[in-house]
Amino acid sequence: MASLLYMSAAAAPMAQPAHSVGAFDEFLALYEDAAPDERRSLAESFIADQQAAGGFPITPGNGEAIFFYLADSETESVHLRGDWLPRNTSTPYWSETGQAMVRTGNLFHARVQFEPDARLDYAFLIDGETRPDPNNPRRLFSGVGGGVVSELRLPAHERPDYLDTLSEPGDIPESRLISLEQDWVGPAISVYLPPGYDRANRYPVLYTADGSAWLDLINLPGILDALIKREAIQPVIAVMIDARTDRRHWYQYNPDYLDYLETVVHFIDREYATKADPEHRIHAGTSAGGRAALYAGLERPDLFGRLALLSPSLTGPIHYLAPFFSQQRLPDTNLKIWLSAGSYEGNIHKDAKILEAYFENSDIAIEAIYPHQGHSFGAWQEQSDQFLRYFLAE
Repeated sequence: MASLLYMSAAAAPMAQPAHSVGAFDEFLALYEDAAPDERRSLAESFIADQQAAGGFPITPGNGEAIFFYLADSETESVHLRGDWLPRNTSTPYWSETGQAMVRTGNLFHARVQFEPDARLDYAFLIDGETRPDPNNPRRLFSGVGGGVVSELRLPAHERPDYLDTLSEPGDIPESRLISLEQDWVGPAISVYLPPGYDRANRYPVLYTADGSAWLDLINLPGILDALIKREAIQPVIAVMIDARTDRRHWYQYNPDYLDYLETVVHFIDREYATKADPEHRIHAGTSAGGRAALYAGLERPDLFGRLALLSPSLTGPIHYLAPFFSQQRLPDTNLKIWLSAGSYEGNIHKDAKILEAYFENSDIAIEAIYPHQGHSFGAWQEQSDQFLRYFLAE
């Protein structure tokens, strides 16, 4: 039933179903015709109705998203920022100015067409400050968006339902999370031991670059707990390795990174019940960490036979990959690779397709996906479910 506030601004109640283009168009017409002192109450009632019907942004099901912001004053300036508005095709970082929104009184709105199954991050730029959507409770940290932002999920987007109810790292008593304290450790390392860990058994091992991000932003321990509990994957040890302060250099085809990885692998194999062979070691990384994982697999296939490359950023010295693409060097054919890149990631998306074709032509097993997403921890969290099943399905 339509709100009484709608009826006070027009002779008849809203005729269109909530959370539809028609409902928004009808509201906007009422808002434009309403007296200035009625507009805020009208907008607040519309917000309440839409939150009850499906929340914000409004996603009527045809791939369109209607972004909506009610300002506190007529002096506010509001623009839209998001994964689909990069600074340029060479970087996933968001445009600093964003997209202008249509203004009527204190109301700002923008209508943007996406794919029906897209999942993207966005925020409002309000008087030069990036802020999440106050009407959208789905929030996450964006490294490329500049802090905490909001999440847009189009209706056809398929997200594993358990991801919204993950336990926090260390909350599941059956699994353990250990911080290594040895003198040689630096950068920091966290080790996840699965539920039922028993030294009488042997476990595959997942190694990640950017360990703190996998721990705090992706919540890899919670994902592993959930998938192991569902018997979707076999129990696995996870070793989350932080980056050094100069992250870009640390992951830029750096031999020091390989030396540190070798030290970590040998320690883990000595101290824990591992399957100590490259076929049972996965190296996963996102963005520059994906580049580091690729480098480790190409240079040290004796350590890592399985690679999960999530939005790998291949920027940097082209000369490293050139010998492979010219076939002067050949990758180890025992490698098995899982690769992803969002269609909103510009050159990262294009480079991933080139990389996929290269490995296919080199007779290396590879599975690649290109979802309608951006360079986002939200995307990588969902994709973790997929690469873990690919490598570790029971």
